[in-house]
Amino acid sequence: MIYRHTEMHSETRQAVHGGEGDVSLRYLMPRNSAPNLRLLTWMTVPPGATVGLHQHRLETEYYLLTSGQVRVNDNGSWSAMQPGDLLQTASGEGHALENTGDEAAQLLVFVVTHAAHPLNTGVTP
Repeated sequence: MIYRHTEMHSETRQAVHGGEGDVSLRYLMPRNSAPNLRLLTWMTVPPGATVGLHQHRLETEYYLLTSGQVRVNDNGSWSAMQPGDLLQTASGEGHALENTGDEAAQLLVFVVTHAAHPLNTGVTP
């Protein structure tokens, strides 16, 4: 199946998880449309914008930084990320993100649910 760029839903969200500024999301495929894949999106974080600290339960979230400069709170420890770096936040862990550069940061974001996640009830692969 091909998901056409022209048919992808985009939105701008304010204060994501209590963060600051606006963050743009382009959903690469509809949310919850594949077993165990809750979210697959392209995220654009403008300079100075943040994604607030939040925790995941029964799912793992990945941030793949493709361009820009960010620092992340990886379960309590702040670290800089460079393009090509991948942050994994497992169930029970938390993370936050801050764009520390002068240009928009671009990230591929995907969330994989665990077998016990409520969204997986009755889903067949």
